[in-house]
Amino acid sequence: MWPQCGSLSGPSTTWSDGNGSWGVAGNWTGGTPNASTNACILDGTSAVTLDTTGNANGLQLSTGNSLNINTGASLSLVSGTSLSYGGITNAGTLTNSTGANFTNSGTLDYSGGGTLINNSGANLSNYGTVIDTSSTSNTYGTLTNTSGANLTNYGTIDSDVGTLTNSSGASLTNYGRVDTTFGSIYNYSTLTNYGTIETEFAAGLRNYGTFANTSVATMVTSTGLINNSGAYITNAGYIDMFDGGSSNSGTIDNSGRISIDTESASLYNSGTLNSSGTIENGGGFINNSCTINNSGTINLDSTAIATLNSGTINNSGTINNYCTPGGLCYGSC
Repeated sequence: MWPQCGSLSGPSTTWSDGNGSWGVAGNWTGGTPNASTNACILDGTSAVTLDTTGNANGLQLSTGNSLNINTGASLSLVSGTSLSYGGITNAGTLTNSTGANFTNSGTLDYSGGGTLINNSGANLSNYGTVIDTSSTSNTYGTLTNTSGANLTNYGTIDSDVGTLTNSSGASLTNYGRVDTTFGSIYNYSTLTNYGTIETEFAAGLRNYGTFANTSVATMVTSTGLINNSGAYITNAGYIDMFDGGSSNSGTIDNSGRISIDTESASLYNSGTLNSSGTIENGGGFINNSCTINNSGTINLDSTAIATLNSGTINNSGTINNYCTPGGLCYGSC
């Protein structure tokens, strides 16, 4: 049995220093890693390239080292514990398999068409940076949290053009920051935010499951927050619809604050919007074709446009209409 190395328990094989190929047995003290052994890259100066199919029970990548997974190559972390403090560049496929626990405290870059998969029963915790810096939509990366998997972010997930998918039956919890520029977030299960989520351009955040924006959380969108039919959003924090078209065809329970900031921002409600908190229309457009139940406060600022009464509004709270001739309010608002 090969000896333990680094912080990982169980049989291990250690990179023998220098730059080189993962698949060359002589580059490791105990031969090429496999599903029964841990891969330990510890020296702090090595660049390891994977250009084939690789397996390891677990991975320890220390600070100063890098692992480059080339296009067409793949690495499966089978069932052990993985710790990364270095830099992983993934243009191929990196899979955290069932039963595996992967903690990233370095940089995990899946640009250029890379695929990052967190499989059922696996746990992926990010304290560092997970990033897709692809320059075009033709080479975007994908991060998929599959059914039964848990993805917890304490650091930064930054997707320039890639997609982050939280599949049905999966759990995604954010304590840090999640940014998408031209990228998109698709939630089909449970997404809980204790940090900051910001979306720009592209599809924004599309919710098909349950999205909980907690009392300490902020969600900022300039592309739109789309809550689909049958989906559910609870907001006890702050949702800033800074720009773009947001819509609700499901249910939103707001006990916090929702702001529609600018004239180019809008909220179309064809579902149920329950608000015991505050909704502020700072110049955007609110269109209600279904039901708003307000027991809190709705503020319609001077340049606001609101068609609050084209559906049903049940008001046991306060609606402050500050509309001037520069704005426009329809119905009884």
